[in-house]
Amino acid sequence: VILDGQAYHKVLVSFDTEGGGEDYQDRFVYYFHSETFLIDFLSYEYATNGGGQRFRVCTRRHRVGALVLQDYDNYRPGARRLHAFGKHGQCLPRGWA
Repeated sequence: VILDGQAYHKVLVSFDTEGGGEDYQDRFVYYFHSETFLIDFLSYEYATNGGGQRFRVCTRRHRVGALVLQDYDNYRPGARRLHAFGKHGQCLPRGWA
């Protein structure tokens, strides 16, 4: 998929009812940059406490030795700054585009 003019590999992670734990209904989508393979964006849906959706954007990346640490801004549906991503509907969770 294309997001912010860059190509990403979109990976969906979901769980089976059996063996999937208490939160087996949760779904996660990770967006790996096609050249760096770093996760610049992620989104998820959860069912706990009535459920919800979030979209995260990497805002800072730093290294500690060989470890890459990333900070993210967290958005929920209706967040004003999130509307910039609306043109990339295939990247957002259901109901966001």
